[in-house]
Amino acid sequence: MAKSKNLTQKKRKKQQRIVLWVLTVLLSFGLIGSSVVWISGKFFPNPESESQEVYSPAKALAEAEAKVKARPDNAQALANLAQVYFQAGKLPEASKMYAQAVKIEPKNSVYCTQLSLIYLLLGQYGQASMVLEKELANHPLNKEARYYYAQALALGKKDYPLAIKEMEKYIDLAKTGDDAAKARQMVAEWKKLLPKN
Repeated sequence: MAKSKNLTQKKRKKQQRIVLWVLTVLLSFGLIGSSVVWISGKFFPNPESESQEVYSPAKALAEAEAKVKARPDNAQALANLAQVYFQAGKLPEASKMYAQAVKIEPKNSVYCTQLSLIYLLLGQYGQASMVLEKELANHPLNKEARYYYAQALALGKKDYPLAIKEMEKYIDLAKTGDDAAKARQMVAEWKKLLPKN
Protein backbone atom coordinates (compact mmCIF):
# COMPACT_ATOMS: atom_id res chain seq x y z
CA MET A 1 0.00 0.00 0.00
CA ALA A 2 2.85 2.31 0.83
CA LYS A 3 4.37 1.48 -2.53
CA SER A 4 1.16 2.38 -4.37
CA LYS A 5 0.93 5.66 -2.44
CA ASN A 6 4.48 6.56 -3.52
CA LEU A 7 3.64 5.78 -7.15
CA THR A 8 0.56 8.01 -6.98
CA GLN A 9 2.58 10.85 -5.48
CA LYS A 10 5.28 10.41 -8.13
CA LYS A 11 2.67 10.47 -10.90
CA ARG A 12 1.08 13.57 -9.41
CA LYS A 13 4.46 15.35 -9.15
CA LYS A 14 5.28 14.34 -12.71
CA GLN A 15 1.91 15.70 -13.92
CA GLN A 16 2.49 18.94 -11.98
CA ARG A 17 5.92 19.35 -13.60
CA ILE A 18 4.43 18.77 -17.05
CA VAL A 19 1.66 21.32 -16.40
CA LEU A 20 4.18 23.87 -15.09
CA TRP A 21 6.47 23.24 -18.05
CA VAL A 22 3.56 23.70 -20.52
CA LEU A 23 2.48 26.92 -18.75
CA THR A 24 6.05 28.21 -18.82
CA VAL A 25 6.34 27.51 -22.55
CA LEU A 26 2.96 29.14 -23.29
CA LEU A 27 3.77 32.22 -21.21
CA SER A 28 7.16 32.50 -22.90
CA PHE A 29 5.57 32.36 -26.35
CA GLY A 30 3.00 34.93 -25.26
CA LEU A 31 5.62 37.33 -23.95
CA ILE A 32 7.83 36.89 -27.00
CA GLY A 33 4.86 37.29 -29.32
CA SER A 34 3.67 40.46 -27.64
CA SER A 35 7.20 41.88 -27.71
CA VAL A 36 7.44 41.23 -31.43
CA VAL A 37 4.13 43.02 -32.01
CA TRP A 38 5.23 46.05 -29.99
CA ILE A 39 8.65 46.18 -31.63
CA SER A 40 7.19 45.85 -35.10
CA GLY A 41 5.41 49.15 -34.56
CA LYS A 42 1.92 47.83 -34.90
CA PHE A 43 0.85 49.69 -31.76
CA PHE A 44 3.40 52.51 -31.85
CA PRO A 45 3.68 53.74 -35.42
CA ASN A 46 6.91 55.21 -36.59
CA PRO A 47 6.63 59.01 -36.33
CA GLU A 48 8.54 59.38 -39.58
CA SER A 49 5.95 57.32 -41.41
CA GLU A 50 3.11 59.67 -40.52
CA SER A 51 3.01 63.30 -41.47
CA GLN A 52 2.66 65.02 -38.13
CA GLU A 53 2.68 68.77 -38.20
CA VAL A 54 3.63 70.77 -35.15
CA TYR A 55 1.21 73.59 -34.30
CA SER A 56 2.70 76.92 -35.23
CA PRO A 57 0.90 80.07 -34.04
CA ALA A 58 2.55 82.11 -36.80
CA LYS A 59 1.38 79.64 -39.43
CA ALA A 60 -2.15 79.54 -37.98
CA LEU A 61 -2.26 83.35 -38.01
CA ALA A 62 -1.01 83.55 -41.59
CA GLU A 63 -3.57 80.98 -42.76
CA ALA A 64 -6.44 82.70 -40.94
CA GLU A 65 -5.45 86.12 -42.31
CA ALA A 66 -5.22 84.69 -45.84
CA LYS A 67 -8.74 83.24 -45.53
CA VAL A 68 -10.13 86.60 -44.39
CA LYS A 69 -8.30 88.39 -47.19
CA ALA A 70 -9.78 85.96 -49.73
CA ARG A 71 -13.30 86.22 -48.26
CA PRO A 72 -13.67 89.36 -46.10
CA ASP A 73 -17.46 88.89 -45.92
CA ASN A 74 -17.22 85.37 -44.44
CA ALA A 75 -18.24 85.56 -40.77
CA GLN A 76 -16.71 82.16 -39.95
CA ALA A 77 -13.33 83.17 -41.40
CA LEU A 78 -13.45 86.42 -39.41
CA ALA A 79 -14.34 84.54 -36.22
CA ASN A 80 -11.53 82.03 -36.80
CA LEU A 81 -9.04 84.88 -37.21
CA ALA A 82 -10.46 86.52 -34.09
CA GLN A 83 -9.90 83.29 -32.17
CA VAL A 84 -6.29 83.07 -33.37
CA TYR A 85 -5.73 86.67 -32.26
CA PHE A 86 -7.39 85.89 -28.92
CA GLN A 87 -5.12 82.87 -28.35
CA ALA A 88 -2.12 85.05 -29.20
CA GLY A 89 -3.23 87.62 -26.62
CA LYS A 90 -4.03 90.24 -29.27
CA LEU A 91 -7.35 91.30 -27.77
CA PRO A 92 -7.90 94.57 -29.68
CA GLU A 93 -7.40 92.75 -33.00
CA ALA A 94 -9.65 89.91 -31.84
CA SER A 95 -12.40 92.36 -30.90
CA LYS A 96 -12.24 93.99 -34.34
CA MET A 97 -12.59 90.64 -36.12
CA TYR A 98 -15.45 89.47 -33.90
CA ALA A 99 -17.18 92.84 -34.34
CA GLN A 100 -17.02 92.36 -38.12
CA ALA A 101 -18.35 88.80 -37.78
CA VAL A 102 -21.24 90.08 -35.62
CA LYS A 103 -22.08 92.72 -38.26
CA ILE A 104 -22.44 89.92 -40.81
CA GLU A 105 -24.26 87.51 -38.46
CA PRO A 106 -25.80 89.61 -35.66
CA LYS A 107 -27.79 86.70 -34.22
CA ASN A 108 -24.84 84.32 -33.90
CA SER A 109 -24.62 83.67 -30.15
CA VAL A 110 -21.05 82.41 -30.23
CA TYR A 111 -19.72 85.50 -31.98
CA CYS A 112 -21.69 87.87 -29.73
CA THR A 113 -20.64 86.12 -26.55
CA GLN A 114 -16.98 85.94 -27.54
CA LEU A 115 -16.99 89.60 -28.56
CA SER A 116 -18.53 90.61 -25.24
CA LEU A 117 -15.98 88.55 -23.31
CA ILE A 118 -13.14 90.32 -25.10
CA TYR A 119 -14.73 93.70 -24.40
CA LEU A 120 -14.94 92.74 -20.71
CA LEU A 121 -11.28 91.71 -20.70
CA LEU A 122 -10.36 95.02 -22.33
CA GLY A 123 -12.38 96.93 -19.73
CA GLN A 124 -14.83 98.17 -22.38
CA TYR A 125 -17.91 97.50 -20.24
CA GLY A 126 -20.24 99.78 -22.19
CA GLN A 127 -19.41 98.00 -25.45
CA ALA A 128 -19.87 94.63 -23.76
CA SER A 129 -23.24 95.70 -22.35
CA MET A 130 -24.52 96.81 -25.76
CA VAL A 131 -23.56 93.54 -27.44
CA LEU A 132 -25.00 91.49 -24.58
CA GLU A 133 -28.30 93.38 -24.46
CA LYS A 134 -28.84 92.57 -28.14
CA GLU A 135 -27.76 88.96 -27.62
CA LEU A 136 -30.12 88.49 -24.67
CA ALA A 137 -32.98 90.06 -26.63
CA ASN A 138 -32.41 87.41 -29.32
CA HIS A 139 -31.48 84.52 -27.00
CA PRO A 140 -32.77 85.13 -23.45
CA LEU A 141 -31.68 81.65 -22.29
CA ASN A 142 -28.01 82.17 -23.22
CA LYS A 143 -26.43 81.46 -19.83
CA GLU A 144 -22.96 82.65 -20.77
CA ALA A 145 -24.29 85.98 -22.09
CA ARG A 146 -26.33 86.44 -18.91
CA TYR A 147 -23.23 85.77 -16.79
CA TYR A 148 -21.12 88.29 -18.71
CA TYR A 149 -23.92 90.86 -18.76
CA ALA A 150 -24.20 90.80 -14.97
CA GLN A 151 -20.45 91.35 -14.72
CA ALA A 152 -20.55 94.23 -17.22
CA LEU A 153 -23.29 95.89 -15.17
CA ALA A 154 -21.39 95.48 -11.91
CA LEU A 155 -17.90 96.31 -13.14
CA GLY A 156 -18.76 99.01 -15.65
CA LYS A 157 -21.93 100.75 -14.58
CA LYS A 158 -21.69 99.84 -10.88
CA ASP A 159 -25.39 99.02 -11.17
CA TYR A 160 -25.33 96.37 -8.46
CA PRO A 161 -29.09 95.92 -8.10
CA LEU A 162 -29.47 95.11 -11.81
CA ALA A 163 -26.25 93.07 -11.82
CA ILE A 164 -27.59 90.98 -8.93
CA LYS A 165 -30.90 90.49 -10.73
CA GLU A 166 -29.13 89.35 -13.92
CA MET A 167 -26.73 87.06 -12.06
CA GLU A 168 -29.65 85.48 -10.21
CA LYS A 169 -31.25 84.78 -13.61
CA TYR A 170 -27.99 83.11 -14.61
CA ILE A 171 -28.03 81.02 -11.43
CA ASP A 172 -31.62 79.95 -12.17
CA LEU A 173 -30.51 78.82 -15.64
CA ALA A 174 -27.25 77.16 -14.58
CA LYS A 175 -28.52 75.59 -11.34
CA THR A 176 -25.24 73.89 -10.34
CA GLY A 177 -21.57 73.80 -11.22
CA ASP A 178 -18.45 75.83 -10.58
CA ASP A 179 -19.70 78.88 -12.48
CA ALA A 180 -22.98 78.85 -10.54
CA ALA A 181 -20.99 78.73 -7.29
CA LYS A 182 -18.84 81.66 -8.46
CA ALA A 183 -22.00 83.53 -9.45
CA ARG A 184 -23.44 83.05 -5.96
CA GLN A 185 -20.20 84.43 -4.49
CA MET A 186 -20.40 87.47 -6.79
CA VAL A 187 -24.00 88.12 -5.76
CA ALA A 188 -22.99 87.96 -2.09
CA GLU A 189 -20.14 90.42 -2.71
CA TRP A 190 -22.33 92.79 -4.72
CA LYS A 191 -24.99 92.78 -2.01
CA LYS A 192 -22.35 94.13 0.37
CA LEU A 193 -21.85 97.05 -2.04
CA LEU A 194 -25.52 98.03 -2.10
CA PRO A 195 -26.30 101.34 -0.38
CA LYS A 196 -27.59 100.87 3.15
CA ASN A 197 -30.91 102.62 3.84
